[in-house]
Amino acid sequence: MTSPSWVLTGPYRNLQTKLLMSTNENPSGIAIVEHLLEPGSFGEAPHLHTREDEISIILEGEITIWEEGRISIYKAGEVALKKRNSFHAFWNGGSQPLRFIDLYMPGNFASYFYEISHLLPLPGKACRKQMDLLNKKYGLQVDDTAMGTPFLGREPSRQCSVENSSSVKEKADLPA
Repeated sequence: MTSPSWVLTGPYRNLQTKLLMSTNENPSGIAIVEHLLEPGSFGEAPHLHTREDEISIILEGEITIWEEGRISIYKAGEVALKKRNSFHAFWNGGSQPLRFIDLYMPGNFASYFYEISHLLPLPGKACRKQMDLLNKKYGLQVDDTAMGTPFLGREPSRQCSVENSSSVKEKADLPA
């Protein structure tokens, strides 16, 4: 099994991510990733996966998922399916920390989190270019305008900052 270590990912470097099992470690081609997200924090901007489905198993707290115009809230013990080619975003709209497991099928996408964690400290334009290449490599499409509020005005370039502090967290007005 993978020797897990946490990396910071997400648009505001506030999504803690740990690879629990890679596709190299199991014949099924499924990758298992654990995420932690503080209350009132966005996890990811609207995006879609062109190659994989994603199943989220909520362990603690609650997750709010926007998918193709529909908002759903899942609590500990519940499971959410995010289908490939479907725009979705998520955040922790609850009052407790959120902890959940994502299963990626096929699981090659799990390596994305580690690759992007090394890009985020780069300055804006260099980071943006590298992120575009990384998104293309993994078949990920990001569209900050897909959801309208609350992501309008939070351009993808905000993900790329000279800040390299794990304590920087942006809060946002989250829809109920």
